[in-house]
Order: sequence, then C-alpha cells, then structure tokens
Amino acid sequence: MTRATTLGRIVHQLRQPGVSTVVVYAAALACVPLAFAVYWPTLGDYFLRDDFNVLRVARNRPFWEVIYRAFTYPEFEPFDEVTLAWRPLTDIYFLGARMFGLHPEPYHAVNILLHGLVGTLTIVFVWRLTASAASGVAAGLLFTVTPTYDFAVTWVSQVSEMFGALMILSALLVYLRYLRAGSPRALYVIATLIFTMLALLSKQSNVILVVLLPALALALPAEQMRRSRPEIVRSLVPVAVMGVIFALAM
Repeated sequence: MTRATTLGRIVHQLRQPGVSTVVVYAAALACVPLAFAVYWPTLGDYFLRDDFNVLRVARNRPFWEVIYRAFTYPEFEPFDEVTLAWRPLTDIYFLGARMFGLHPEPYHAVNILLHGLVGTLTIVFVWRLTASAASGVAAGLLFTVTPTYDFAVTWVSQVSEMFGALMILSALLVYLRYLRAGSPRALYVIATLIFTMLALLSKQSNVILVVLLPALALALPAEQMRRSRPEIVRSLVPVAVMGVIFALAM
C-alpha cells in the first residue's frame, strides 16, 4: 500500500459525518490549551500605555460612578481619570478585575483564554458555514497559533478586541442558525441583537458587524435559506438602528 493510498483513506475516513464531527469538537476544545502554549511566555509581561489609564479609572473611582461614566459622556476636570474611548463593556471588565490588583499575570491569562475561545468559535462558524470540517479546523487552529495579531492578546487593555471578536462570531453563528431554521425562531433574532449590542459596547470598530450580518444573508446559498426576504429585512432593521445610533453617538 502506497503512502498516497494510505493518506487518501485517512482523508476519506475524516470526511465521514460522525468522524468529522469528533475531529471538529476535538480541535475546538484544543484551541484554549494551544493559545496558552503559544502565549505562555507573555504571562509575565508588565502593563503598557493604555493599561495604566484604564486601571487608574477602575481603581480610583467608586463602583457605581465607574458604571455611570462608562455609559455616559460626563464632563471632565483637568487631570481627571478618564478612559480614552467609549467602550463600556471593557470599562466594566476592568472594574470587575479589581481583584487582580496590579498583578499583570491574571489579566494576560484572561486575554489568552478569550483568544482561545475566539479560535473555538472560528472553527464552529466556518464549519457550520461551509459544511467542511477541514476548513473549520484549519481556520480556527491557524488563527489560534499564528501571531499575526498578537498585540491584541499580549496587550492587556486590548481585551476589547477579544470581547469584540467573541461577540461578532457569536452573533454570526446565531444569525446563521436563524437563516437556516425552518420555523419562526424569534429567540435567534433576540440573541443576535444581544450579541450585536455587546460587540458595539466592546469597541468602536465592531460596528462592522452591522455590515457582516446582511452580507451573511446575501452570501448564503438559496437552497440553504429558510427565510423570506421580508423576514430577513425585519430581522436586520434593529441591527441597522443600533449601528446608526452608535455611529451618531461616536
């Protein structure tokens, strides 16, 4: 038996529905450990630039004042503690991270954990979208181990990137399920709106999700679509409204 024949048989086995599902789930579970294996050397890195600003705000202000200021645009006094951008979800995270104190290791660990979870969702989303286990596994594992965007993982205050990516992929996954569902599922639309809102509250650039959701509906093959055009439009109107309000507020 030649090596090519053996490889062909292995590929054939991996394409079997049951086997491919096991491979996808195994790869998805491996993303977090892989992320820690790749970024373990960065756990001891200290804080950098914007990190000091967000930590100062979270530590020096009363709990409810931080919550209020995270969602509003209060007037500031000279030398006031302020965050540099309107990212309420990120501000609240640092408020909750008070328990970490000024030890950078736990903050880095959270970033790495979130990065691994983004890799997991990448596998699941690409797999669900393409029906190809190989494509999903390759996309997710490459994202997890390739340091093309490593500063988002190693820079503590860039946890906003991790939150945003997690919420964007969650919204796309749920909306894909909605588009393919045969019966009316308002819960999918509600979940999509919640994830969209959380993405917008994480970082300004996540407003791209307002474009990605209709793009997903347009890209889905007709034979997989279970929603009429009016249903799709109605489901996307609240997303568009949120995007417009967010853009005007910025």
